[in-house]
Amino acid sequence: MVNELFFRLFFLGYYLALIAIAVYFRRRGQRRGSMRTQGDAESKQREGRSRLGIRRIAGIGMITAAVLYVIYPPFMDYLHAPLPPIVRLLGVALGLTSLPLLVWVLDALGRQWSRNLQLQDEHQLITDGPYRLVRHPMYTVIFMAMSTVAIVSANWLMIVPAVVAMGVIYSRIPKEEAMLKEAFPGDYEGYMARTGRLLPRLRR
Repeated sequence: MVNELFFRLFFLGYYLALIAIAVYFRRRGQRRGSMRTQGDAESKQREGRSRLGIRRIAGIGMITAAVLYVIYPPFMDYLHAPLPPIVRLLGVALGLTSLPLLVWVLDALGRQWSRNLQLQDEHQLITDGPYRLVRHPMYTVIFMAMSTVAIVSANWLMIVPAVVAMGVIYSRIPKEEAMLKEAFPGDYEGYMARTGRLLPRLRR
């Protein structure tokens, strides 16, 4: 029978794995050429200050909750969510599935990856790898990761910021698609017609 220590150790290992993967691919992208990692004024205006603010607050909340969950469990016990162990084990399975998917997505993106609504220098439209089936597989993986930490921790201090962050991130997708339509007129519309937004289309 799994206990709280198992979930806490998995949570810590999962968080470290996410950080390691992200750092590796960012450095690889920077070595391969010019890669913009900081948002400029245009990208901030495109996303909106309120959306950026909410996303940052939710991010800080999740990081704070993650640290407390790992190093000071008694504080988090007060906000425990009564999720059955089987549900939390499903969260573990979701997390293990998300890691290779994250590697696949970042490998396909290469130096095109950015956290902000901006294009890289000499930006190219990626339509291979996971992008052959889904337009925004990075968001799919992000949602999987946030769901994993929320479910595995079974704590409201993690669940609430995760839900807020996912809502804000989902709301930015139309803005990103508008940016890409402008950058790749015609090509991106055709790409949209044959792919799903977050999951592969059942019919084409």
